[in-house]
Amino acid sequence: MDAMDTGELLDVRQVSKLLHVSQRTTYTLIERGFIPRLKIGRCARFRQADVVRYISSLQPTPIKPM
Repeated sequence: MDAMDTGELLDVRQVSKLLHVSQRTTYTLIERGFIPRLKIGRCARFRQADVVRYISSLQPTPIKPM
């Protein structure tokens, strides 16, 4: 079982994979406060529920017909 199924804490690489974005984009989202982080020593970890909540908050961009 992996962290995506069990609700364990995720690292930046796992969050990036879940969001389908680069790690740099993930760090930008963190710095701007879109995804809360937990500091464990020098490591940053993320609750899966917080990442899912962020995804749910996104609004789809309508495609304009040409």
